[in-house]
Amino acid sequence: MAANTDKLKKVARRFSTTLSSGITDSDTTIPLTSATGLPTDTAITISIDRLDANGVKTIAKEELVTGVISGLNLTNCVREVAGTAQAHASGAVVEIMWVASLWNDVVDWGLVEHNQDGTHGNVTGVTKTTTKASAYPSGSQSNLTDDTDVLVVLDAELYDIGSDFTNTVTYKFTAPVTGYYLLSSSITYGGSDMVADKEYRMIVAKNGTPTTGTVIIENRMQSSLVAPLTISSSKTIYLTASDYLQLYAHVKVGANTQDIVSGTKYTYMSVHLLSV
Repeated sequence: MAANTDKLKKVARRFSTTLSSGITDSDTTIPLTSATGLPTDTAITISIDRLDANGVKTIAKEELVTGVISGLNLTNCVREVAGTAQAHASGAVVEIMWVASLWNDVVDWGLVEHNQDGTHGNVTGVTKTTTKASAYPSGSQSNLTDDTDVLVVLDAELYDIGSDFTNTVTYKFTAPVTGYYLLSSSITYGGSDMVADKEYRMIVAKNGTPTTGTVIIENRMQSSLVAPLTISSSKTIYLTASDYLQLYAHVKVGANTQDIVSGTKYTYMSVHLLSV
């Protein structure tokens, strides 16, 4: 719906008409003799009194006004976009020109989410192309509590472009914007206390623990040998801004003896923004 705040405004080729009645310096509805060919799906900017009826320039009287066409009126007008707000007589010449304010609005619109070199910049305050994080444990996490959801201590970052990962206390990724994200996670269980024929899980929970939040991923495997066991997963998920993700381990081996192996290729959680 067109609004007088539109940054991208359409124009009409060689459009010229007149005021059908005079206006004061504060009127926000501008009556036109003709509106044929004027866009209605965006705001427009008109020039009033750039010329008189004889084609003589009247620069001191020129005023640019932005508004939205409704019938034969330009409504919800913003006065003195350029020039000075002033009264204009009935019959004053009205034109649509390609003027500096139109081009400046286009530039302002583009710079909201683009850099000067044309690459994408900020998306609602967050860098779209540089929202990605990957975290891992800096050391082994030993003696997990049996049959319990245990938060994995992702206290080291391989990268965190966007500063969206918290690597202390909560060890979580927080979505900066609403969109689709690629989530990859892995846990490697190992150590001298691996137990054959027992259940091992990897869980990613959203906005809480696996019990209080929403489980996004839950992969279960049963060990067949007394050897390290890796559980990993990758999927595309939809997050709203401020949603957060945490990685949990869960083992059922009958004792508090199981360890998590550290290192970027063994245990990690990576999250990349794909699109908004």
